[in-house]
Amino acid sequence: MIDALEPVGDSSVDAPALAERFHLRYCSSLDEYAPSADFTAKVPITLARRFGMIGMARLGDRMPLAVSQPDRLDAVDILERLVGGPFELLVARTEDVNNTINRCYQARISRTTRARPANFMKTCWRAKVGHR
Repeated sequence: MIDALEPVGDSSVDAPALAERFHLRYCSSLDEYAPSADFTAKVPITLARRFGMIGMARLGDRMPLAVSQPDRLDAVDILERLVGGPFELLVARTEDVNNTINRCYQARISRTTRARPANFMKTCWRAKVGHR
């Protein structure tokens, strides 16, 4: 049983036990899921990190949402409004969710800079000097 005083997002929490406690599916490896380009386009990385959640490619009408803190229903509601549509929650270890967030957003940045390097540099320069 999980100690009530232990933070739910803590990496020391036993993710399989947490999944069982909330009657959700446990995902031992997020590598078997493709990242959702729709999620990374609509949700800032800071929000994904703060909530400890990352959307994966849709399977049917629901988007799998890997979470390390399944008790954060407020965060799930916010993300559903941003992305649109319902989620299927998957509980994963905090470290796995964080690594997947970093990998997914890094892949998005790589695609963006390869597609439009001149515009990307111009945008960075404008942001740095405060121009629009």
